Amino acid sequence: MKFIVITIFILSFLSCTPVTRKSYSRKKSVKVAVKGEGEKFGKQKKSWSYKRDSERYSGNSSSIPSKLDKLIRKYWGTNYKYGSTNPKIGFDCSSYVQRVYKEAFNYNLPRTSRTQFSKGHSVSKRDLRAGDLVFFKINSSRINHVGIYIKGNKFTHASVSSGVTISNLDNDYYRRSYAGARRFL
Repeated sequence: MKFIVITIFILSFLSCTPVTRKSYSRKKSVKVAVKGEGEKFGKQKKSWSYKRDSERYSGNSSSIPSKLDKLIRKYWGTNYKYGSTNPKIGFDCSSYVQRVYKEAFNYNLPRTSRTQFSKGHSVSKRDLRAGDLVFFKINSSRINHVGIYIKGNKFTHASVSSGVTISNLDNDYYRRSYAGARRFL
């Protein structure tokens, strides 16, 4: 029994590898006259994009609520730090979501992803709207990760490997771990 415990302990350390940051690039804002839903003609629209590995995503402030767009830009790339609520140190997933909701909507969310999941109104995956929270059970039977839905099956979150980033719900990793969504707004 002692041998098994020691072996598991040693293997857990051997399987740990350092996390390297992935390269990201951003385009500068581009001003374009647009006419969109709820907007007056001629309003300026800022476009942005990021590139992660071979995946590319573009968005604009007329399709993503501008408050979310602004805060995604503000915190983009902020390091992941478990248990931290200070953006200068880093965020964990639930503190990032909590901070964005407070700054964008003056809405106080509970601190942990598990507690956040227990609140709000349940939303089906096909009915997701920008601002809905998406929850995951990553290698666990309990909720342990959360992000904010943007559009087109994309969501923003604080990931261990990339910090504050945007990922795709269709990605195998997140598709398998998806646990549900909640609407607070």
